Amino acid sequence: MNPLVIMDAGGRVRSVLACNEKSRAKSLEQNELWILRPDNGRVLPWRGGGVRCGTFRQRDGEGIPWYEVEVHLEADGGDTADPEPRNPPSGGDRPAALPVIPVLTDLADLIADRRRVMPEGSYTTHLFRQGPSKIRKKTGEEAVELILAETRDEVISETADLLYHALILLESEGVRIEDVLAELSRRHRS
Repeated sequence: MNPLVIMDAGGRVRSVLACNEKSRAKSLEQNELWILRPDNGRVLPWRGGGVRCGTFRQRDGEGIPWYEVEVHLEADGGDTADPEPRNPPSGGDRPAALPVIPVLTDLADLIADRRRVMPEGSYTTHLFRQGPSKIRKKTGEEAVELILAETRDEVISETADLLYHALILLESEGVRIEDVLAELSRRHRS
């Protein structure tokens, strides 16, 4: 599984999802974008199908391979570009970075959807059914695991776990990730 940065013809990031060899092959074969759903391993057409796509371009950021693909969206009046511009490859010895904000907002949207639908067998559903105190406890456990992480790989893995559980906590409290990002931006400017 690899991150997939989906961009429109103007180079704006539309979404960051996941892909694998099967989804890339199916996309090229059918000339429409297919993505991997990490939660269940299914390969599905993006937005229900019909979204034409170009060639997948492999990139490398911090040693993590990822892909970019340009999609050709039909103008439907309601489809606006994400506010975050595409992250261009940076110069020097620093590799191109994955767009962070779309990853977090897409994950937050998926978590909100899980809360609405409550699909059986979903770990996120399980946490929401356990209630706010369980969500807080689990988020605290993940914070401790991050503090105790000793290797770079452990730090990355535990940070991902903590961010995921923090997003569940935010959803349970009715707080959007955009509110947190706005607060970080405000602090950064001060």
